[in-house]
Amino acid sequence: MRFLILFALLMLTISAYSQDTDEIDIDLECSTCHVGNDWSDDVGRTFDHITTGFELIGTHADLNCSLCHTGTTPKEKHDFGRVSSDCNTCHEDIHSDLWGSDCERCHNPESWSLSTQQQNHDLTNFPLRGAHRNLDCSDCHVSSPGQSSTLALNCAGCHIDNYNRSVNPSHVTLALDTDCEICHSNQSTRWTDTFFNHNNTSFPLIGMHATATCATCHAGPAQGSPSECQSCHEADYASSTEPAHAVAGYPMECSDCHDSFTWNSNFIHDQTGFILQGAHIETLCSQCHENQNFAGTAQECAGCHLNAWETGETFSHEAAEFALTCEDCHDAVAWVPSTWSHDIDTDYPLTGAHVEVTCLECHLSSPYSEQSSECYACHQATYEATRDPNHVNASIPTTCGVCHTTDNWESINIDHSLTAFPLMGAHADVECAVCHNDGYDLPTDCQGCHLQDYTSTSTTPSPDHTQYGFSKDCLICHSQVSWKPSAFDHDPNLTGFEIRGAHVNLLPNDCYACHETATWSGLSSDCSGCHQSTFDNTSDPDHETNGFPVNLCETCHSQDAWEPSIFTHESNTMSCVTCHLVQYNGTTEPDHEALSFPTDCASCHTMTAWEPASFDHDAQNFPIYSGQHRNQWDVCSDCHTNSNNYADFTCIRAGCHSVADLNGEHFDDGSYVSCNGITYSPAVTSNDCFTCHPTGDEDDCEGDLFNNRYRTFPFEKESGPNEIN
Repeated sequence: MRFLILFALLMLTISAYSQDTDEIDIDLECSTCHVGNDWSDDVGRTFDHITTGFELIGTHADLNCSLCHTGTTPKEKHDFGRVSSDCNTCHEDIHSDLWGSDCERCHNPESWSLSTQQQNHDLTNFPLRGAHRNLDCSDCHVSSPGQSSTLALNCAGCHIDNYNRSVNPSHVTLALDTDCEICHSNQSTRWTDTFFNHNNTSFPLIGMHATATCATCHAGPAQGSPSECQSCHEADYASSTEPAHAVAGYPMECSDCHDSFTWNSNFIHDQTGFILQGAHIETLCSQCHENQNFAGTAQECAGCHLNAWETGETFSHEAAEFALTCEDCHDAVAWVPSTWSHDIDTDYPLTGAHVEVTCLECHLSSPYSEQSSECYACHQATYEATRDPNHVNASIPTTCGVCHTTDNWESINIDHSLTAFPLMGAHADVECAVCHNDGYDLPTDCQGCHLQDYTSTSTTPSPDHTQYGFSKDCLICHSQVSWKPSAFDHDPNLTGFEIRGAHVNLLPNDCYACHETATWSGLSSDCSGCHQSTFDNTSDPDHETNGFPVNLCETCHSQDAWEPSIFTHESNTMSCVTCHLVQYNGTTEPDHEALSFPTDCASCHTMTAWEPASFDHDAQNFPIYSGQHRNQWDVCSDCHTNSNNYADFTCIRAGCHSVADLNGEHFDDGSYVSCNGITYSPAVTSNDCFTCHPTGDEDDCEGDLFNNRYRTFPFEKESGPNEIN
């Protein structure tokens, strides 16, 4: 390429100077560079310098040819080949050849100012970032330009003065790392910009800590700085007075009660198990925690208020047997007023004049629980001094509340309902003197006043109460309204026999129809007690002949009348044998009783007639009158051992089949035989026998139930003594 450039220049020189001097040796025509009549103006303006291999761009495009093609003679000026394309041919190397001759690494034809400095510096071990990009080379390369190896690549190499002069924080004091990029970004244009975040350490700055200066906490190297509260706040801990932390031996873990936003405690007393309420909220700690003793403070009220309990101004709590659980009556707002109420918390509500009486006027001695609630206990003197009437002489009861109220002694309001004998019926209109003619200590039972009425029944149509030993509890038959008529209703709960139907017509004057011998107790409630003759004389049907039950008359008859009968089979729930036991016992073919047939007659008989029976054991269940079980049984109970459930049966018993025999018969060629997919098991049951032998034939499982070596079909059925024909 350089050869071509030199050759082109050579030709230009020869051409330009060939017409003026023989010294110019060039192949180019002079007109290539010189135009018009003026030999010196516009030299080279029409020449395309790109043909030389060195394009004139930037500031080079405006230069005069002579600035590059220099010489003292035309020959030297037209010797184009001696001009090199290297920059240092025209431009002085101010770098003293320390950075080489390739000026284009940093400079370009547009301007001498650095243009490719950034991208070229990226090829070094120190790419330029942030503010570094705006620096002059000399700002860093203050000596020995170009020798990058002489410059430190770490931040401290240039910025150690900034490190040493730093105040908040003092990097020297905190012994911070000199690797500035840990906290500072090389993209920033200011040294004060930092991306260090204390919250990324083991001690995040929150609350007041966020506004503190570094030096407040860090008086020495940052590495290893303590994070415990006391390392900074021990003086606050020691100087505290309410409460005195040091005296009380509080733990020095300040965060248990304080937070970072304020020194004020965030301690919540509720978390201790003792919630501060009412007056306790404003109470100083020292008033409860004497001698700064926090761990041993009692939570019970008596722990602080025992003196108030012992020295009660109104009454002695101890004498009143009040428990030390003050909260039962008092609250945390104030000791008084108490929530205790004599009306609610005792069995003696205070009314009338009692409301204004002090506790000690009634409770003269302790314990208070022994204080009687009877009026007489306090008002005995008043009772004895009363003359109108004279309570003592008239033997007026000492239950003062019957006549007097708590308003005052003179307020008389007799309430007989408070006595043992409330006035009802005719008693309510009787004058007091009628009953209390001999005083007030009267009996409360009826005979106390009405014994004469009881004994006078001997002269009336009524039963002689004395003769028959009637109870003297008159209220059983009579009411308090009048002696007659009697209110006795033959209550079945009292007598055991409810009067209904035709029996009602016997009351109240014909009691002797049942109580013939004037026997008023101990009579049987069975119908037969009165109606046995009716039972015996009934012929349609004859109850006795048919074995009808004697004591179940109400099954067929009502108390309204003996006829018509109310019996219906549809509504009857009795078993058949209740009425038909005679037929059951009298049947001989077969003998139901001897064969232990079930007494559920409906399983074989209908309500139409006793005969013929519908039961067919062979067709419906299991062949016992034919086949191999014919003549092998005597009574039903031979197989049906549970007389209450003939669905139960047994094949395995003495005289029939034993398990040992069955095991032997079903064992063949070393294993137990199978039938219909079922393999015989030594734990055989009667149901297993029936499953494989539904007709009772030992060859049932061979598939031929009608022709085998033991029998042929059809059977020649014979009747036996125990068979139904």
